[in-house]
Amino acid sequence: MKLLIRRAPGTILRDQTLPSSAGGTHPHLFDVYVPNGEVDFVMVALHGGSGNKQFLPQAMGITHAAVPTVRQVNWTALETFRTILIVPQGQHCNGVTGPFNPNGVDTVSSKYPDGVATWSNFFMWSGADDVAMLKDMSTWIKTHYSGVARVLSGHSNGGMMVSRMWLEWPETFNLYASTSGPLPLYYDTAGLATPTKLQPFYVRYSLLDTVLGISGGRAGAANHFWDDTWLQQPEQFSVANYAYPELGGWLGGPRFFAWQATQMGATFSQTDATVTPVGSSTRTRWALLNNDLVMDLISGGGHGLVDQAKATRELPFAVWMRWAFGTFSS
Repeated sequence: MKLLIRRAPGTILRDQTLPSSAGGTHPHLFDVYVPNGEVDFVMVALHGGSGNKQFLPQAMGITHAAVPTVRQVNWTALETFRTILIVPQGQHCNGVTGPFNPNGVDTVSSKYPDGVATWSNFFMWSGADDVAMLKDMSTWIKTHYSGVARVLSGHSNGGMMVSRMWLEWPETFNLYASTSGPLPLYYDTAGLATPTKLQPFYVRYSLLDTVLGISGGRAGAANHFWDDTWLQQPEQFSVANYAYPELGGWLGGPRFFAWQATQMGATFSQTDATVTPVGSSTRTRWALLNNDLVMDLISGGGHGLVDQAKATRELPFAVWMRWAFGTFSS
């Protein structure tokens, strides 16, 4: 009788440490999901403010438990898009004043006993040098998985970090994808400088996003999607967590998208869009430069990845990678 040995569908590497080019290691532990077979992409996914590396893969539709076994991972999605997924853990301000916590705030509270984990993106501080971490992560990927395309993706505060990296250090990754993560209003004062390299960029927003102040959150409510500035709702956050409390907002998504289009030699028109039904929602898409620059607006969902997935019946991971796969392959 032959013994049937079933091969594991993939490998999970938990709580990996990242060497720092400055010496030692970064404080960010990260998890890696490696599917069997050939890979063309490595995606680094950044969670939102107060999020963590356990919940984000669940919200993306990749895992089915906070600490999944190999049988609780959606290996099919990773294999379909030939992608390795890396999820680092954001850090939090702990009361120590420094370059990444200039106000010396402490985000530990009864509500957040482990602090508010996030990224230093000029909307919030994390207390850590996240730019250096992402640069070293890119180097780590090139060392361990040479020849693959590097994708930086993120949701909410993670998406804001994606926008910052695209703008200031675009050569770090090959492709950038953000959901509910506009560029912080800090850049309205600091100014927008032309990136040294114009990389492909995808962004998605929901018309019902109350966190970004786009809408009151109910169908038919007045929305501010086309406003030059989006202002955060005071009840959503504690201003002590902000990088700049007086700048509690963002550049309006279309405004930044139009600026990106100009830098890339294209023209953005509000009326030049396609509208497609997706689940119980509709998707309005502005696609420029052979899909190198894409902005989606969905009519349903809200700020969160799970709410958007319910409205569109699409896995957030698949939304990002379908765009990345098409852009890379074209």
